[in-house]
Amino acid sequence: MEKEPRTGFMGEWDRLSSNMKIVAVILLIIPIYLYPPSVFLYMGYAVYLNVRDKRKK
Repeated sequence: MEKEPRTGFMGEWDRLSSNMKIVAVILLIIPIYLYPPSVFLYMGYAVYLNVRDKRKK
């Protein structure tokens, strides 16, 4: 049985190479460290990706 590819943020994450995953984590941590309310922006984007992917089906 084949595994169906994930959607949303995790689907995007799966397509990244290992070096790009390291860069992505650094780019996620720096804004949170410098401006903690940016967590809400990340959460909003994750919700947007989930809604977008559910509408495509």
